[in-house]
Amino acid sequence: MGNSNNGKERPQGGRGGNQRGRGGRGKGNACRRPMQPGNKTWIDLAHLDMKDFDIILGMAWLSSYYALLNCNTKSMNLEIPSREKFEWERVYKPKPAKVISFIRARKLVGKGCLAYLAHIRDVDVEFPSIDSIHVVSEFKEVFPTNLHCMPPDRDINFCIDLEPGTRPISIPPYRMAPVELRELKDQI
Repeated sequence: MGNSNNGKERPQGGRGGNQRGRGGRGKGNACRRPMQPGNKTWIDLAHLDMKDFDIILGMAWLSSYYALLNCNTKSMNLEIPSREKFEWERVYKPKPAKVISFIRARKLVGKGCLAYLAHIRDVDVEFPSIDSIHVVSEFKEVFPTNLHCMPPDRDINFCIDLEPGTRPISIPPYRMAPVELRELKDQI
């Protein structure tokens, strides 16, 4: 294959070479890649070890094929005057969510990584009714239907009343003299 075009006409406006740009690490071979079934076009590809990108097309290539990009639909229209207009859409493949454990997150935050805490709630999900909870439905008189606010603070002095005339029970802890303790250890 190489960079030769085998007598095929390539669009003008490119800068020549393998169009890898600065920092390209690939082989830079010109390859025929179908953008749509039945349509083939020349494109110079360079292999880059990047996971987040499908392909990176330079401005020279895009302008030579009169490309119109639609970022909202993730599509590209090629309107080459001598050819039929066609649209290329990216096939979306959902990636699995990246989940880390609490311990790993705590270590990363401890190392100075930026973290955001979010409390996410689905507003379309309705809360369960009182009748659907077994224990609550048994004691409906205890659980009011609406709570407008938290109950007010009340001054309640909690104490255990003893019989009149009873003195507080106070038993000193049993302590053994060091000599008695040594004697007991010898006996055991």
